[in-house]
Amino acid sequence: MENYPYMNGAVPQVNGAATNGVVHNGIASNSALYAAVKQAPTAPAVVEPNVNVEPQFSEPEGKVKNVRKSRSGEPETGLAVNLRNFETVIEAVEGWEDAYVAPTELYELEHLTEVQEAVAEAMETERVVAIDKSYAVAVQKLAFDGLKKDCTMAFNYFEVSGATAEEIELARHYNFLLQGRRITKLKGKTLDKPRKSPSRLGYVNQVKNFDLFIKTLEKSGVYTNAQGRITLVAMLAKLAEMRAAVKAVRKTNNQLDNAQYNRDVLMYKMVTGMVFLAYGVKKTALSLFGSRDPRYKQVSKIRFYLPPNYKNL
Repeated sequence: MENYPYMNGAVPQVNGAATNGVVHNGIASNSALYAAVKQAPTAPAVVEPNVNVEPQFSEPEGKVKNVRKSRSGEPETGLAVNLRNFETVIEAVEGWEDAYVAPTELYELEHLTEVQEAVAEAMETERVVAIDKSYAVAVQKLAFDGLKKDCTMAFNYFEVSGATAEEIELARHYNFLLQGRRITKLKGKTLDKPRKSPSRLGYVNQVKNFDLFIKTLEKSGVYTNAQGRITLVAMLAKLAEMRAAVKAVRKTNNQLDNAQYNRDVLMYKMVTGMVFLAYGVKKTALSLFGSRDPRYKQVSKIRFYLPPNYKNL
């Protein structure tokens, strides 16, 4: 009896007969070397939308989608993927030479190149402005650092400086606001409750309340503290820094909004935007070469992504 190197001496059989080195119904038999090769698991296929039929919409904010790895290993968002794919379309058009006949000036190679350069510049501008905003936000955080502690120390000194009861109560009120306390009304009376209020902790409100707090101390005429950070001069200087920081953040926010809008118009505006120009080139190639032509296949599977609000640009 012939021996087979299988577990427990069992010989692979199909319908009672030995396989004799043949694969039946997916059962691997003994080969010349009696080696069993295990097939590696197959990764699930990535299904991408067919942009020739329907534009692809991105996920709402908070969800990460269409993020790929670049050659350098850094993640790419839909913006970078769109630009890279558009460059691929341009390269294909360059290769077609005289065989590509643009139906309008929008789809001519020269215009496509101009749009690609404009989008790349707009993306770089948006990136630089985003860095400026991050720096402004960091400066703003530093400008407000220690505000609560300084105000509490200043109030404690003011409370024993001989100010009137009304002045002390008013200073306490602004200090409570600067600490983020919520002001509620109970039976017609305004009471200070030890609960944090996000709106009170907003930078704009803190600037407003700190200004009123300083004015209360100045008006009393009895606040003469000369200790470093809580002198009137020092607090006024801090107030000026806080105002400048808030203004800088507001400015960079507006600049970033404008940069992102300009980028989106160049990339996503219907008809003239980069993505829609790519759609037009693909359809032009389809009409010129046919669906089975290798030239059309160079661009037919290139995908682009659109934000949900592209129709409003």
